[in-house]
Amino acid sequence: MSDPSHAQPPVIEDVLYRNGEEVVRSVSQQTPIEQPLQTYGTFGSILHVLQVASKSPGDVIWKGWEQTLSGPRAVFRYRLTTTPILTLSGCCYPNGGSDARTAILSDSHGEFAIDPTTGAILRLQTQSDLPGLVPTDRADVMVSYGPVNIGDRTYVVPLRSVSIWRGRSVATLRQWDAGFFTWGPYATQRNVFTFDHYHVFRAKSRILPGSELVPEKEPTAPQ
Repeated sequence: MSDPSHAQPPVIEDVLYRNGEEVVRSVSQQTPIEQPLQTYGTFGSILHVLQVASKSPGDVIWKGWEQTLSGPRAVFRYRLTTTPILTLSGCCYPNGGSDARTAILSDSHGEFAIDPTTGAILRLQTQSDLPGLVPTDRADVMVSYGPVNIGDRTYVVPLRSVSIWRGRSVATLRQWDAGFFTWGPYATQRNVFTFDHYHVFRAKSRILPGSELVPEKEPTAPQ
């Protein structure tokens, strides 16, 4: 969604996690939003931030306890330097178009909350530090997790995520029957996702030992 003064109607989609990637299957009949804010990695890739932070203990510090309705949470702050790589779409060159992708090394910081009894990650916030990058000056993501009963098991899965991005738009100038791209004003976009109706797909098979192959019988001629 865009800023509150230009809120878009909600969109419902199916998200499948296959071969380590998120596959979106749209089930909404609404008109697509022009140039929406797109985010990826909610179901796994974003946790790579904590894997990198865990390799440098000095980059993780204790913040304190957070009291919630489900019990206390242990909250830590972290900071990463020039890792991981942040990929921005449609940035840095006005004539690059909406499909242009530019990868930059961006510092980031944030915090994460852990269930002290199970060690499960219940919230992860990351904010990219983008000094000197004129086209984009904000890229923040928050994902909250929680236990969900799926089938006969309980899984800790994403429940909600919020992404905020602020960058310059691209405007077209018309001169001498030709179009020229130039930077427009800054615009802020926000996506709020809620994940529910989880399903797990699995197959079961059973092997029966001691079975014998029965030869096929030739059909008998009618009497």
